[in-house]
Amino acid sequence: MRKEYYIFLILIVAAAVIAGSTISLAGNIDIISPNLNQSQVTSSAKETLPNEKKTEETLLSSINTHNNEVIVISAEEQNQIIEMLQALGMVNKQDSNEFIKHFQTQNSLTPTGALDSITLDIIIEKVKLEKANRSLQTPR
Repeated sequence: MRKEYYIFLILIVAAAVIAGSTISLAGNIDIISPNLNQSQVTSSAKETLPNEKKTEETLLSSINTHNNEVIVISAEEQNQIIEMLQALGMVNKQDSNEFIKHFQTQNSLTPTGALDSITLDIIIEKVKLEKANRSLQTPR
């Protein structure tokens, strides 16, 4: 075989490897993406964050992962979580921890009252489904 054919063959094999890798990543994005989006800091690191409100009743204090680490969220993210909880039926004056505990019980999770990553994922999915259902039911 000529040298050009070997180079062409190598390029074809490289393209096949890249295409296969891309397809496998795209097929498993639901498994990969939660691991990429988690930003976790230990509770001792939370103590050193500036401008962090430290109240006993904050939603931030109850957001835990299964590793007993705290997910650090911004005030905007906290407001979005509260809006999602309200979209699922939480009353403004209701304790978010009690609502989360009730939500966890309804969805066959361990009812801790703490907003862990699994509970947050399910809340996000439920809100998405509810918004999609409302948009389908709205006449155009």
